[in-house]
Amino acid sequence: MAAVALGASAGYNLEKVWEITDVSLLPVADCRQGFGMNGKFYINNKADQTVYVVDENGLTGETFPGGSNCACTRDEAGNIIVSTAAFPAVWSDVTTIKVIDPSTGDVVEYTVPIEDCGFAGRSDFLGFPKGNLLEDGVLYFTGKDNDGICVMTISDGEVNMDECYHAVCEGLSRDNMTVINSFTDINGYELLLYVYRSQIQNQLTAYVKVLTADEYGNYTATTHFLPEKGASNGTFPFVWNGKQLYLYPTVENLQWSAYRDGFAIAEADAETPLFQVPITAQTNPNAYQGNWLNAEVDADGVTIYQYVPGYCLRVWRLTYDLVYTVVGPDNVFGSNWDPADENNDMVMGEDGIYTWSTEGVTLFGDLEFKVVGDHSYSIYEWPMGQNNWVAHLTEGEGIYDVLITFDPNADDADRITCTLTKTGEVGPVEHTYTVAGTENLFGSNWDPTDANNDMVKGEDGIYTWSAEGVIFREDVHIEFKVVQDHSWAVNWPTQNWKVDLEAGTYDIVITFDPAADVMDKITFTATRTDVPPVGLRGDVNLDGQVAVDDATLLIDILLSGGEAPASADANLDEEIGISDVTTIIDYLLSGVWPD
Repeated sequence: MAAVALGASAGYNLEKVWEITDVSLLPVADCRQGFGMNGKFYINNKADQTVYVVDENGLTGETFPGGSNCACTRDEAGNIIVSTAAFPAVWSDVTTIKVIDPSTGDVVEYTVPIEDCGFAGRSDFLGFPKGNLLEDGVLYFTGKDNDGICVMTISDGEVNMDECYHAVCEGLSRDNMTVINSFTDINGYELLLYVYRSQIQNQLTAYVKVLTADEYGNYTATTHFLPEKGASNGTFPFVWNGKQLYLYPTVENLQWSAYRDGFAIAEADAETPLFQVPITAQTNPNAYQGNWLNAEVDADGVTIYQYVPGYCLRVWRLTYDLVYTVVGPDNVFGSNWDPADENNDMVMGEDGIYTWSTEGVTLFGDLEFKVVGDHSYSIYEWPMGQNNWVAHLTEGEGIYDVLITFDPNADDADRITCTLTKTGEVGPVEHTYTVAGTENLFGSNWDPTDANNDMVKGEDGIYTWSAEGVIFREDVHIEFKVVQDHSWAVNWPTQNWKVDLEAGTYDIVITFDPAADVMDKITFTATRTDVPPVGLRGDVNLDGQVAVDDATLLIDILLSGGEAPASADANLDEEIGISDVTTIIDYLLSGVWPD
């Protein structure tokens, strides 16, 4: 296989599986539409009304009944669809659609109800129908001078005349070359893709239209642009790898007529293709011949079939490998839990196992890390949730070589291995321990560098952080960790320490013993000193601030004989009276409380 160099996102791989450029055995001028399926191409020759089958070795010798029209497509069940409309004349009441089961060679022929479908004009090519036309399905086609869609419905192996009709759809620029593909989008909706053989001149873009049905069977068209789309009508929609994608021919040098052999894959309305195969050749000069593309999606990737009439047949294989990255503390990984750091991308071996390693890092405690996919926590992470992978430092502080492996196909418990090899000792180190957590207690939000939250070491080697008179006006949830040396590189516990407190005033003490067992390293004590909380001095209405409203409210309370909160004692004389009103007003004027 030959890899194709693409301007693609990391992880995407496109390889050409096989190619045939010698099409001299086919009557090129009369083989204008074909498709791929199950590793083979099926191409209709309208001259001898035969469908030829081609694989990587050329013509297989297998043939099926064809049609006198250019059209050659398949339904969702893999049946071959051809038309007997005489080319290039307008379709007539004797026009039929042949449906061929390639596994048995059986042929069913349906007469197209021209009048019931509201059809007028030609339809040289056919898009991909919905369902199984041998049993139940729908074929959509177009004709010139008709302002909608022709719908031909098959039910129980027969033409359902009640469901053959002309569906109204405004905004369609009709052409006998236009095809309509049935598809199910990424949200599971059954839609139609109207592929008009057109392009905005002098622009590297062209459009398709997605058609949505209403309850009455009529359609609304929504225009979507595809970057660098050519004028050929071989566009194919498919869902893969969490994306709604479109496979389509591309333009060259801003030329309107784009019958070349290049193609691209993109999301609708993207600025650039997801990736693009460059144009290498001009196709047959017959301007009505296209660059026909379709795809088969399976669990491992996408098989792309490309039929360029008069030039080549190609099969491509599109796959995707997640990029796996190790994230963790900066003293080991150079960045702090950063999934975008490409320096920490893992390397896949021939056995499919990914590896990351580093040498000579100093470890003072257990090493915690995760493996993420495609540089994002939202796409893939292991272990999932708040848990990290913990490699225990069984040989104590020192200098280590680190080897991490990841097997995405292993059982959960066996996906990651981490080998720590001690290569040297470190001298005595006096560490700094800091409490980092929620802002409601610590004043800063999970900031390991906040020296105001450094712990104080006692003579017994135990570190302490404390705060007195902490007021919570409502119930609170507190979380924290103890970090070492102002960095997340080493921290405790593995999951955050969590505590819930009722509203009140508290004296809080946190202790940390670096020499204790993991479960005994941290203690948290909250002693309630006032019930309910005294509140902010002068804050009579308890809204968290002192303003004129507090003085006004206190006057109202004194006049009505109501009960004032403890915070109304602004002059701290343990009584609440008019002097407190005066004190609040003086504070608002001076910005200073009296002693």
